[in-house]
Parts: sequence; structure tokens; C-alpha cells
Amino acid sequence: MGNCVSSQDDIRNANKVSPVSLTIKHFTWNRDSHGLFDYENKNVIKGQIKANTQLMRLIRQKENIKIIQTKEELQQFQNQPDVIELLKLTRQFSKYQVESSLRVSKAEDQEGLNDNCPWIVVKSTKSQLSDGQGYDLREGDYVKLGRVRFRIREIKCSVDNNNTNKGNMEPELQKYVSEKCLNTMNINTQEDDKRSQSEEPCCRICYNDSQTNKDNPLIDCCKCQGSVKYIHIQCLQTWLVSKLSPKTTKFSVSFQWRQFDCEVCKAIIPSRIRYQDRIFETIIIPKPDAPYITLEILSRERNKSKGTHIISFAQKQQIKLGRGHDSDVRITDISVSRCHALIKFINSGFVIEDQQSKFGTLVLLKNPAQMSVDSNNNMAIQVGRSVVSFQVSKDWNIISSTNKGNVQEDQMLQDDTDLIGNAVGDEDQAQIEQELQNFEEHTP
Repeated sequence: MGNCVSSQDDIRNANKVSPVSLTIKHFTWNRDSHGLFDYENKNVIKGQIKANTQLMRLIRQKENIKIIQTKEELQQFQNQPDVIELLKLTRQFSKYQVESSLRVSKAEDQEGLNDNCPWIVVKSTKSQLSDGQGYDLREGDYVKLGRVRFRIREIKCSVDNNNTNKGNMEPELQKYVSEKCLNTMNINTQEDDKRSQSEEPCCRICYNDSQTNKDNPLIDCCKCQGSVKYIHIQCLQTWLVSKLSPKTTKFSVSFQWRQFDCEVCKAIIPSRIRYQDRIFETIIIPKPDAPYITLEILSRERNKSKGTHIISFAQKQQIKLGRGHDSDVRITDISVSRCHALIKFINSGFVIEDQQSKFGTLVLLKNPAQMSVDSNNNMAIQVGRSVVSFQVSKDWNIISSTNKGNVQEDQMLQDDTDLIGNAVGDEDQAQIEQELQNFEEHTP
């Protein structure tokens, strides 16, 4: 069954009654488009399940969402190729815990590379910083706007007292552009006349052995051999930073680059290098004064453009992300809405809020999340083209139903528009559909 339940031992104590029940509302888009869900489309397949068993597996069979509670159900779906396991649900006293059920590699699971990784729907969450709708960002979080993925690389909320240019964003960015990015440096693969005749390893750029120390070691970052095998980490950083293409706005600077290759052997240069007990970043980007947040652009395609957005909040407390020309950080991807999301700096923290976007603002569910009656949490999670919302209540009755032939349930779900059908429509809907179709046809 592919990603479905792999062990019958996981389904145990299924019929133990709990003083709380879990209401599951599920929505499935009938179009399979690389993990996207159209929050603007009201014509989705809907259903509701109410249960209070101790351990459950949520699966999707074609367009139908079902719960596995017993060994008999497990055996029924185990060998069916059209079944995908979505989530694992566990009751712990008066709480329910939801987590991923994927059987994928650690990198795919932790970085959201698999289309069926679970993502928290931001507009279903409540921020503790703002006491309103939104998700409190942390370093290491993975965020997805449409099909564009970011990693929260760095968050800095407090101002460094030793920095003399507090809140002076634009001069810092212009200084970086003029002094570093516009200077070029090429790797010289020929032996320099001034090079020492010593047999000791030597840097291929500076040829200066005296610069080697624990903070600037000689490394071999590619497959080159002989006189061009080694390079100082700082020389490598200087060379790579000269190849960045920055774009500056009043509140942000964006760096876009393709995968860096060695100009000699064409081997890919990694973004991080481990040397002895330390990890060195090969691309060093200067930062503005706090508060600021760094978004790293991620891609799993080798030649796809990558980069970083460094966003300053020194002069503005909220930044708009979107495809529109008036966005503070512009993301030119057709799956991103014109005004897709806001990042706010509030109470010494950063909160991301969805702005009724078409394909949603999502945060990767890396760790199990808990839901309880007291938290009043209507959390929603997107897995591929399905969105599932949860609500814990003090209810002993167990009702299981689907949207087929159940008028009462359909009417209830149709009126429930907190998640589905209330996104702001784009005027260029036809263009979005066409570009998504082209994306599907040219993506393996």
C-alpha cells in the first residue's frame, strides 16, 4: 500500500472509550497538482468523521478520507496502491496528538520535500504573541507559500548595543552592494610565479600559508587535485559572495543564486562544510540591525534559483509577502497570491499571518501537535491535496459519516467557510491554471 500503515501492532486499544471525542472535517481537491490545495475553490469533496478511539490512522483512498481503527480495516487497505496514509492520531488522556505517518527519508520528512508531508494551515492557528490568527515563527521552521518553500534561517529580535548603525537599514545594504557584491574574483588555476616551492598544501587563491588557522582552515571543497585542491574557507566565502545578485528594497534585501559549481572540475560546492568539529557556511551574507528575519529559499531542483531574503523590521512592524508589485518582499511565482501573507514583529517575536491566499500559507509539522478541549484549538493540517481540521469536544457519541447522500452534513460543511472557499480571487485565474498545467507537464 505504499505509504499506508506498515504494522498491525500500531493499531491497539482501538475501542477504548474516551471522555472526549475528536471531530474531523476533511476537504479534498479533485486535482492532484504537486501538493497544492485550492482554498478558493468551494467545489471540493467534503466529509466529517467523529470518533473517540485511542489510536487512529487517517488515510486517503483516491478522493475519500477514511479512518483505520481495527486490524480488519488495516488488512482491507494494506495492499491497495491507491491508498495514501495521511496522519496518525493518538489519544492521551483528555488530549489528542497528531503527527506525520510518512515512511520517507529523514531529509524529505524534515524539510517537506515529499508532497504528502503534513503542513499546518496558518489561518487555522492562534498566535500567542498577538492573541489573534497567525503562527509564531521559530528558527528552523519551514514555511510554504503556494509551492514556494522557505526555511527560517535566522531570527534576531534584540538590538546589538555595540552596533552604531541601529535601524539604519538602507545604508548597510548599499554598503554591502558597493563593497562586496560588485567586486569580482576568479579562481586562478595556474601556478603563480610568487608561489612557494614548499610541498605543503597551499590555497589556490591567495597562496598564503600564513593565513591558515582554526578559523580559516584549508579545505578541499570539490574534486580538484594537485595545486588547486585546497582553498581557505574565507577565500571560498569571498569568491562565492562576489557571485551573488542582490536586489534591495526599503525594508529587505534579496539574494538569488543558482547552485554553485567549481569552475575547474564542475563539482557542486556545498552550502555548508564540516571541518573537524566545526561547520562553516560557504555563503556569508551580512545582516542588518535587529529586529530582522532571514528566509532561505529552498528548492530540490539542481538548476533552480535559490537565495535568501533578509527582512528588516527596524522601521516597519509588518512586511507584506506576495506576487504583487506593492509587496515588500516580492515572490514571482504564479502559485503565490498578490498579497499572500504578512510577517509581523510583535511582542519581541515574529508572527506570520495568511491573507486569504489561494493556495495557503503553511508551516511544516515536524513534531507531534497536541489538541485539547481547553485549548479550543481548531487546528487544520494540509497533506497534499487534502485539508483536515480537528476539534476536540466533550462528547461520548461516535458518529461516522461521509458526504455521499448525507444532506445534513453537506449543508453543515458548506456553511463552514473558515478554511475553504473564502480566499481572495486573483483576476488572472486563467493564467494561474495554465501555468500550473505547464508546471505539471514539465515536472517529473
